[in-house]
Amino acid sequence: ALPSVMILNTEYFPRKAVKFTSGLSNKIENTELILPKHVKEVGVRNIDKDQLDYPFLPTGIRLVFDTTTADVTPNVADYKDNAPVYWANGEITIFQDGVLAELPVSVLANNFNPLTTTDDFFPLAPFLIRPNKSFKISTSLAGIAQAGHAYRIEILGIEFVKNSRN
Repeated sequence: ALPSVMILNTEYFPRKAVKFTSGLSNKIENTELILPKHVKEVGVRNIDKDQLDYPFLPTGIRLVFDTTTADVTPNVADYKDNAPVYWANGEITIFQDGVLAELPVSVLANNFNPLTTTDDFFPLAPFLIRPNKSFKISTSLAGIAQAGHAYRIEILGIEFVKNSRN
C-alpha cells in the first residue's frame, strides 16, 4: 500500500479510482464533456458537476465508443467500437487553472487488441486535479458529430481520501 500524505494538515490515503463521463457525440455543449449542471448518474458519470471530492492524480486515460445503433444512450451503450473519424482526428484537453493535458484522441482510443483492460489506458505524465475546484475536459472534434454515437472518457488514477484506506 502507498503511504498516506499530509495536505494542509489533513492526512489523506491513496486508493485507485477511475473517474468517467459519457454522453452522445451530437449533444456535446460548447466542446465541454463535463459541465457544472451535470450530476453523478450511474452508468453515465461519476464526476459531480465539474469538481471532484478529493485530490486526484491521473495515471492513464482512454476513450471508448458505441456507434452501433441510432437509439443508443450513454447508460446502455456497449463501449467497444473504434473511434469515429471525427473523434479519432480530434483532441482532448484537461484544464484546471491552465492546461493539464492536451492529447490527440487517436492515442486515447485503443483500437488494437489489448491483453488486459488496463492496456487500453494511455499513460499520462502525472498532474493533480485539485478537489472542490472547477476543472474541464473539452474536445476539439475534427468534423461534425453524428447522432447515435456514444462516447465515454475514463481517467485512471490515484484518489487521495480522508481517514480511510478503503
